[in-house]
Amino acid sequence: MQIDIKAEFSIQVAKETRLSGETKIRVPFSDAVHAEVDLDLTNRRCILQLAGLSVEPEVVCTLVETQALVNRGDYPAVLSGLEEKINSTADIALHAWKYLLARDERIPHGALAGLSRQWKESSSNEWRKFPSWIAGSISVAQIPVLVGSNAQRLQQIVADGVTPLVGMRYLHRAKAEGDPRYRWVDATIAAELAIKEILQMARPETTVLFDNLPSPPLSKLYGEVLEAYLGERSPHLKAIVKGVEKRNALVHRTLGADIDVTEAEKYVGTIEEAIFHALNLCYKNKGYFEFP
Repeated sequence: MQIDIKAEFSIQVAKETRLSGETKIRVPFSDAVHAEVDLDLTNRRCILQLAGLSVEPEVVCTLVETQALVNRGDYPAVLSGLEEKINSTADIALHAWKYLLARDERIPHGALAGLSRQWKESSSNEWRKFPSWIAGSISVAQIPVLVGSNAQRLQQIVADGVTPLVGMRYLHRAKAEGDPRYRWVDATIAAELAIKEILQMARPETTVLFDNLPSPPLSKLYGEVLEAYLGERSPHLKAIVKGVEKRNALVHRTLGADIDVTEAEKYVGTIEEAIFHALNLCYKNKGYFEFP
């Protein structure tokens, strides 16, 4: 069966950054189909249109039967793959402009934010909304309130001169990144930097080892090394080992390693837990990071 798709994105750039110009370009979508991408920098809009895309009957049935909004965990995999392909095709146009021609770092990587997606059977004139997912419990996570014990912890941390790890900058970059591949790479960098910082804070004599010898793999740092110096291995060791393998595949074989959005989000959360587990071992006598 053949379907048409129309997707509109906003280009999220700081208000003070001036963008101007508009063009329409053809971007390869599949072996036989090209998408027409209208890149309107002046109005900070990007519109992608596909005509005559051949899909399996299952895709059409799923599009018809799936509600307009579904929980993220219930979102059909067949639609998730198609949606990611649509997003990445639109990204091709903006990234080519950002990195290759404009060379403008003020345009964030992942600046496209979906506004609407529609689809129709190619033989029909009736456009329908493309189903989308809602984050559910993930989206309602609340920033901790700065009162009571949290306020006391903050005062204690500041008074004792405890500062954020350099690795946390990469961790937060991973949490904010839209592209699951880059989320994965940044999270792994965060894990590498953070464990070295923590070990050197806890045991300053390790600094000479990190400065003069090849760094042990993360499986060793969060395993035997953490246990030898701080008494425990990371409870997330298996996930870290698998994460490093995928990171290597992403870095060395970028065309052959796909990461699912949900999988990347879970991995970033696991790395954050691993970092704070190690950090808590470092400050075990203080209890800064021991939350119920």
